[in-house]
This record gives sequence, structure tokens and C-alpha cells, in this order.
Amino acid sequence: STDILVVPCTLSALLPEINDLAAGASTWVVVRLTGVAGPGGVDITLTEASGSFTFPSVVHIAEGQDSTGVEVHAANVSVRKSVLLHASDGHSQLAVPLTVSPVDVALLSLSATSVTGGASATGMITLGAPAPGSGAELRISSNQGAVNVPAVVYVPAGATSASFVIGSTPVQQKVTATITATAGALAKSRTLTVNPAALASVKLQQSSMTGGAVQQGTVLLTGVAPTGGLSVVLSSSNPAIQAPKEVFIPAGAASGVFSIQAGVVATKTSGLLVAQLGTLKKST
Repeated sequence: STDILVVPCTLSALLPEINDLAAGASTWVVVRLTGVAGPGGVDITLTEASGSFTFPSVVHIAEGQDSTGVEVHAANVSVRKSVLLHASDGHSQLAVPLTVSPVDVALLSLSATSVTGGASATGMITLGAPAPGSGAELRISSNQGAVNVPAVVYVPAGATSASFVIGSTPVQQKVTATITATAGALAKSRTLTVNPAALASVKLQQSSMTGGAVQQGTVLLTGVAPTGGLSVVLSSSNPAIQAPKEVFIPAGAASGVFSIQAGVVATKTSGLLVAQLGTLKKST
């Protein structure tokens, strides 16, 4: 007869999805056995001496399974660190190298320092070194509701920069927002001013009219009107040019239409049509 020796399965592999992580990033690590776990399953103890990574101290591989996964999170560090992640089942041990690198936010730049409410700008984040294997996530914030930014911007592995869109909403008065990009304890900020829409021009379909005729005019803004709309005051330098006292531009619109009428005159006459919004005047 032949004796058959049956031994319990032991650790076979410790497999991180990514070995080189940015501070604050996470990776998935697969813990694998040489076979399937027996009755009651197998508990695997995980340790790492530097405290640069956080993870459950024990993971369980269920009965009948040969592996499980665990999420490993990189701490915020000020210098690059290379460590060993250890796994033990009480009979065998394995270790795998992991590296965590600080994210160095070298520069935050904006494509414009000011915009008219409703317009957009572009932000650019530049790192001091290429993003590690996990890529780098940076938190973006604005201290003013009139300026909208994404919560997170991702810099791909190996890249040194990433752009993002900055949106704005129409405002009644000038607003200055501080936009901040943060990675760990490092942050860079820039300011963006959002200006209310101003009067751009007033236009008529034609520059001459026959007495008694009517024509259409248009008032144009530099952006869109805010909540509540805007009223543009109209006036004529000649009583023979009859215009409404004001034209209302509704919220979200960038122009308003009105009509003027020429009075009946005995001789040719001329005058200016003036539009005013705040202290700014435009004429035609």
C-alpha cells in the first residue's frame, strides 16, 4: 500500500493591481492560495511596518475559494516611500513591494482672469513630477457658487498635467472666486472674476426712415442676463424718433428687441437713439 499525504493549501501569490501609487490613491490586491480553502476557510494576516498604507489587518478566504481581494489605500506622504506588504497564513509568508509618492502640485493656471457671467474658462493643473502608476487625483474647489468646477481632476499615470472646465453663472454684480487644487497637504489657488453682463451695442435695421414708418431695433449684451432679467433704458435725442422708455431682456437671454417709429416731419431731420445700462451708454 501507499501512504497519501494531504497537506493544507498555503499562500501562493500576493498580486497588487498597481505597485506605484500616488498619495491618497488605492489599489486592489489579490491574495491567492495554492488550492481551495478547506472547512472554515483561511484567515490571512496583512502587515506593513511604515504606516504608509492602510488596509484590513485580516482578510478571509472562504471555504471552497482559492483567493480574495483587499483594497489597500496609500496615505498622504511628504516624501516617496517604498515598503513591503506582508501576508501570512500562519504557515507561510509572502511579501510584495509597494511605493507611495507625494503629489506635487507645481502650478494651477487659468485661461482667463475674468469672464462674463455664463461664460467658461479652462483650468490647468501641472505636477512637479509625472503621476505614478495609479495616476493622481486632485480635489478642486471654488469658494463662490457663481463659479463651478469639477470636484476631482485626474492626472493619468506618467502625465504631468490635466485640464478642466470652469463654468460660471450670470451675476447681478461682480464676484471674485478663489479656485483651489489640493493634493494631500499641498494646494495651489488662483482667482477668477465673474462680471455681470454689460451693454454691448444698440442696432437698427436701417439708418434712415420715412416719416410715419416703423422699424425694429436690437439691444445686445456682452453676456446673458442674470436671474430677474435686465432693463435697458432707451432715449432719443430727437422727438421725431419715438422709442419705448426701456427694453427688457429676460434671464438667460443676451439681447432684446424693440420698435421705433418716425414722426411725420416737414424737413429732413436726424437724431441719436441711446441705450443705457447702469452707467454705460451706447448709441446709433
